[in-house]
Amino acid sequence: MKERQNFSANSSPNMVLRLARPSRFVADDRGYVLEDASMSGSPDQWARRAIAAYDTFEADAIVAEVNQGGDMVESTIRSVRPSVRVIKVRAARGKHIRAEPISALYSQGKISHVGAFPQLEGQLCQMTAAGYVGEGSPDRLDALVWGFTELFPKLTKQRRERTRPLPQRPAAFSFGPAAAGGLRSSSARC
Repeated sequence: MKERQNFSANSSPNMVLRLARPSRFVADDRGYVLEDASMSGSPDQWARRAIAAYDTFEADAIVAEVNQGGDMVESTIRSVRPSVRVIKVRAARGKHIRAEPISALYSQGKISHVGAFPQLEGQLCQMTAAGYVGEGSPDRLDALVWGFTELFPKLTKQRRERTRPLPQRPAAFSFGPAAAGGLRSSSARC
């Protein structure tokens, strides 16, 4: 099975998540969280880690949020490997609004976690329709949202192009374990 894989790095350039969606030639229309390779380190260290993961898993692109650091993220990646494909994304809406389409994929059982990712899952459990209720920034959640937004463009494009007001949002998102499609660690509970 050939996978479309993106690595997502958010504006805190130490978040590296490996996300995959099988190719259009496979009947499986699901997304998978395969690795959380997040780290704290120098720009050179995280760029090298992202590119190593990109190479190891034959990814299609690295998705990088450029709001906070401008083009620094892309420049740092390209200083290590000029030819790597970088998809730059820029936030124009709040994290909880950007997360809604991805939450819908979880609710539909279209995203699974292959393994346990306690820090990521903790952040997913603390995102509500009103915003993030946890401590600090939901950096891993944000990287996941950007990556899956690129892997599921039809769903997220429909959300962006909507011109009429959104219907009333539910009280909480469905990032919980019941939506994980059976592959999520049983230790993660929202």
